[in-house]
Amino acid sequence: MSEQWKINNREEQIIEITEMFRLFSKKWMAEWNKRKPEGISPTHAAILTLLESKGPQKPSSLAAELHITTGGVTGLTDKLVDAGYASRTRDDADRRLVYLEITEAGRELLKDITRVKRERETSIFSALNDEELNSYLQLLQKLCD
Repeated sequence: MSEQWKINNREEQIIEITEMFRLFSKKWMAEWNKRKPEGISPTHAAILTLLESKGPQKPSSLAAELHITTGGVTGLTDKLVDAGYASRTRDDADRRLVYLEITEAGRELLKDITRVKRERETSIFSALNDEELNSYLQLLQKLCD
């Protein structure tokens, strides 16, 4: 009987953890939406971050890095290009190849996004003391492994 209670309790705990993770993700996005630049999603920010750190990239490289389709990257980068945050250039040797590159306006936007992101992270995780934060990190690393 005790073993059955443990199984049910474990199952209930997993259900509760899953629900809490969903709620945490929802809170995370709500915080993003409160402070985000107009029309910029976390995936837009991820694209700008990759372009800043890795230089000009082919859409297929961005898609692989972000685990989305090349078509998805095209839609996302269309918005960044239209807003002046990124630009497209063709390869001189092979005109079929298109590279995306961050612009100076994109770099400025990324600085602002990074600042706001750090403020949000600091605010959300201020509920945890150093020991809890370390434990949370270790647990997430274990789950990701």
